[in-house]
Amino acid sequence: MKRAWPLLAAGAAVYLLVLLVTFPAARMVPLLQQQVAGLSLHAVAGSVFSGRAAQLVYQGLDFGRVSWRVRPAGLLLGRMEFRIELTDPANPGHANLAVTPWGRLYGRDIRIMLSPDRLVNRYSPVPVKTSGTMRLQIETLKLAGDFPEDVTGLLSWEDAVVLDPIEIILGDISMALTRQENNIVGSIVQGGRQEAAGEIQLSADGRYEVNLRILPDNEMSDETLSALETVGQVQSDSTLLFRSSGRL
Repeated sequence: MKRAWPLLAAGAAVYLLVLLVTFPAARMVPLLQQQVAGLSLHAVAGSVFSGRAAQLVYQGLDFGRVSWRVRPAGLLLGRMEFRIELTDPANPGHANLAVTPWGRLYGRDIRIMLSPDRLVNRYSPVPVKTSGTMRLQIETLKLAGDFPEDVTGLLSWEDAVVLDPIEIILGDISMALTRQENNIVGSIVQGGRQEAAGEIQLSADGRYEVNLRILPDNEMSDETLSALETVGQVQSDSTLLFRSSGRL
């Protein structure tokens, strides 16, 4: 009987592997959407092991087409780990994501190109028209519910320009993303043409605080400068300070 145990264990492992490879992904979608807040998948095809969806929406942002395949090593840690590929031309990218049976989401090596208009207008109280290229790089992510427990990464905006309702050339700017106490904090580490500095804080209940300043360059139009001075405070060093708080 003792000699039979290795064969039984191997048989069970093979059975679980076959089940994973063939189990329809569409049947897992309701459970996954229930465990990961703000996630929505549409037109799902393939299996849990390897599949695709015509549309992935997360926290109100549409990422378009997506495909995935299981990384078996994640099973050793008691979670399902996937290699995710975003194939929509508007926001290509990839990520390694893992989901535990209790709904915790872990991420690493997340690289996504974003449309500035999409992201800015997701949070802006007024319509904004922009240009340039945004890149999101997340090294580590721990998510429970709809708010990160931990995150380290960088959000960069290359050749950043706001076209409307005012026109302002920002250049290359970037913001480091971290978890500090109970908030997600974005701290500007590259200020671009207007020498932007400061940070934005966001809490789990949707409260935000903005504390940013810029030093307008000589090429900023008088019209744009006047518009900015109506919402910002002119400082003794000629910088403009922008402070606001509220709830999203």
